[in-house]
Amino acid sequence: MVAAAVFVFWGMLYPKFTEMQKMRDEIKNQEQEKVKVRSGVEDINEKIAAYEQLSSQDLEFLDKALPKNVDLANLYVHINSMLVSSGLSVRDIGIEEGAPANSGGEGEASESESAVESSSELSYHIVPISISATGSYESFKEFVLKTENTLRIMDVRSSSFVADGGSSVSSFSFEIGAAVYYKP
Repeated sequence: MVAAAVFVFWGMLYPKFTEMQKMRDEIKNQEQEKVKVRSGVEDINEKIAAYEQLSSQDLEFLDKALPKNVDLANLYVHINSMLVSSGLSVRDIGIEEGAPANSGGEGEASESESAVESSSELSYHIVPISISATGSYESFKEFVLKTENTLRIMDVRSSSFVADGGSSVSSFSFEIGAAVYYKP
């Protein structure tokens, strides 16, 4: 009788018992996933609520920092006014057509930039700008400070200068490579 009970337990009940244990573990894993998903949904809802509470002034600020189009005319005027107010004489401002950031539209990117751009699902475009100007080194530093503090996001990516062959010893010719961004 005892042997029959052991046989019934090992032959019939034990496989069912181990199957129930596996199902319990699976349910526990699903509950953990459910908690993670709920946490993610709560985070998204908080971000949506924060976005909906942005004032019109904040939205206007964001639109100026990362506009929906290049707005070449205003961009040219803005760069020109920063150069002139810094004391630089403008020789040339070249604005190229924007390219999507993730398509490699602006040549070589640093490792950190390419990591950010490729991991981001947000699509923005880069507009390369080349600027030629003349003036003092102090004027150049003033221009760089103005690009850092301008409302529209602008990066100075490269700069070079040589002593200008003119009459003034403190006059330089500057070549500046910059970029602005927009999100279509």
